[in-house]
Amino acid sequence: MDSRTPNPPMASVKGTEHARVVREFLQANPFVEFIRCQWQDLSGILRVRVVTKTYAVELALGNKPLRSAPLSLHCLADNSYLPFSPGVHYLYPDWTSLRRTTDNYGMVMCAVVESITGEKTLNMALCPRQTLTNVLRAASDQYGLRFLVGFEIEFCIVSVSSDGDILPVSSKIGRCAALGMREPHFRIVEECVRELQKVGLKINSFHIEGNSGQYEIPLAPLPPMQAVDQLVLAHDVLKTTVARHGCVATMSPRPATGQQSNGQHVHISLDHTGNEESFLAGLLESLPMLCAFGLPYEISYERVREFEAGRVVGWGTENRAFPIRKIEKGHWELRFVDATSNMYLTLSAIIGAGIRGLQDERFCRWPDASIRSPESPFRDPIEFLPVDFESALMLLEKCMSSLDKSIDRNIIRHYLRVKRQELSRLRTQEAKSIRTLLALLF
Repeated sequence: MDSRTPNPPMASVKGTEHARVVREFLQANPFVEFIRCQWQDLSGILRVRVVTKTYAVELALGNKPLRSAPLSLHCLADNSYLPFSPGVHYLYPDWTSLRRTTDNYGMVMCAVVESITGEKTLNMALCPRQTLTNVLRAASDQYGLRFLVGFEIEFCIVSVSSDGDILPVSSKIGRCAALGMREPHFRIVEECVRELQKVGLKINSFHIEGNSGQYEIPLAPLPPMQAVDQLVLAHDVLKTTVARHGCVATMSPRPATGQQSNGQHVHISLDHTGNEESFLAGLLESLPMLCAFGLPYEISYERVREFEAGRVVGWGTENRAFPIRKIEKGHWELRFVDATSNMYLTLSAIIGAGIRGLQDERFCRWPDASIRSPESPFRDPIEFLPVDFESALMLLEKCMSSLDKSIDRNIIRHYLRVKRQELSRLRTQEAKSIRTLLALLF
């Protein structure tokens, strides 16, 4: 092993304790044969290395990582990758995230550590999961803040023709209409909910969304890291379950032209109130820049309209026309996010922006828009969300210093490199092929 193999992210926990966690998990789930060691790259794509259960115990006992080619965080959505330096990426399992998933698998989320040949230091700054860990630690240490986070998963069940056409399984009316429950594909949704419950997720409700081929399953709130891990697991379970029936579950922002869009609304709440106005002010001041994380593909900007992702910077109590909807004191729904984002990094940026508002004791200059018409000026001048991804990336590059106290600038620079190269490559492809690719990936 590389003599510079780093201390694992959880080095303070003895390997014997990790091994105990793995052994107890395997005893409780005797059907598990393999463990999926997973990470989400900067394109939002879930990537996996599979180990046997025996080797999982060995890794845990020795606090050892998996070795990977140094492109774990360099891959692009079209299966190409950025140039990378000679070296290795270490994948460190966070054994506290070990969960059962579908079939005969367990899954564990990993931190990614970069080792470049010839350099003395090792780099954890590019890892989205570690970035979220650092942001949460700063929020706790500096302000005593704790958060709860929940997600609304919107997805469509579609089929994909040999020509790459995305075909909805149904186009009848939705919006909770009972008509959609009588369709055969609703049985697949029921099966999805049962599978989610089997893997330990708490599901309280589910319903038909904009049409009878689109559905929503809200996830119960958890602390941020566990909430994102739960989201990754839920996405994979949904996709795997629907695939058994020869269909595709897609959370892509707009799987086909003319169809209802999919969002992935984020519910975030502070565990104590009193400084929520400054937190909200920090969010609003950074909102156009945050779109580069929450809406990270060109098709994401088809949702930049009222009652979807929103159109102007603002908030309102129970007002879905704006990017931020206040539910109650200290609890907001963030609508400017979709399922193509790396949610570890997106949530890091969201919380980091809120922390900046606290640091500067910002006054929220945006009044509650619910007391006005969405078309009426509510702040002069009105600031609009970016209308395309390139504009959002330019704003991020220009304003990223505002996150310096929370997020290492190296990961933002690398994110900009990844997404700009990806954007350039995708623009050379036909619009239909890109839409199909993203429908399958997400």
